[in-house]
Amino acid sequence: MKHQVRNLGSVLACIVAASAGASTAFAQASPDDPNPVPSHEPPAGTAIPDVCPDESCPSPSQAPPPTTYHEPAPPPETEQERLEEEPFEKRFGLGISAGGGVSDWFDGDMRDVTGVAGTWEARAYVGLDQPFGVEVAYVGRASSLNPILGPDLDTDLVGNGVEAAARLNIFHNMVIQPYAIAGIGWTHFSVSNSDVTLTDFGVDDSDDILQIPLGAGAAYRAPFGLLVDARFTFRTTLNDGLVLATDVPLVNGQPLLATTFVDMDNWEVSGRIGYEF
Repeated sequence: MKHQVRNLGSVLACIVAASAGASTAFAQASPDDPNPVPSHEPPAGTAIPDVCPDESCPSPSQAPPPTTYHEPAPPPETEQERLEEEPFEKRFGLGISAGGGVSDWFDGDMRDVTGVAGTWEARAYVGLDQPFGVEVAYVGRASSLNPILGPDLDTDLVGNGVEAAARLNIFHNMVIQPYAIAGIGWTHFSVSNSDVTLTDFGVDDSDDILQIPLGAGAAYRAPFGLLVDARFTFRTTLNDGLVLATDVPLVNGQPLLATTFVDMDNWEVSGRIGYEF
């Protein structure tokens, strides 16, 4: 009986040993095993690297800043766009001025019967800030008149007219702006004393004369739109018929020769103050 029990124990020990060996062999299957058991541990002897070595790990202060989006800069404004955005008066260089000066005649016969004239005017400008511009003006003048013929007479010679001129602005973007003008005008001359006649005094009581103004000057374009201007103007005249030349015979109150009227070419020095819009 004891001998049978000893044999049964030996059989059980063999079965347990065989089961343990099979489990170990399955866990350590060879690479050729078609169905290896996955293992989360590296093979023996393999060095495990650090997750982030000290030399390559940036500190929080060295970390690059987050990328931000910036709107692209708008394209530069063109000259045409700039002009279109400006007010109307700025776009066309508008301005106005008023002033006066002195004037006299080139012909000695005219200087003999009149004194130096005082002048006054009002002007409007287009294109003050451009190379070429235009100006229009009302012009007036007055001087004493002492006819050579007839008795002494207290009277004045007065002229009122209009002019239009093209204007060349030299260095038009500078504060001091030299310029030149050329144009055409019309002036109505009249004698203040109604007793003056061509027959008795050698001076007609009125006349309409065409004039061609030519001039040059300089304008100071000051801050806040202030405009200060000075110029010299020469005016040549057409269709003169106001004052007779001396020693001209008359027939029925009319000069014997049609070309015997005194030349009324004149000069003027004037100044103006105004505003540039």
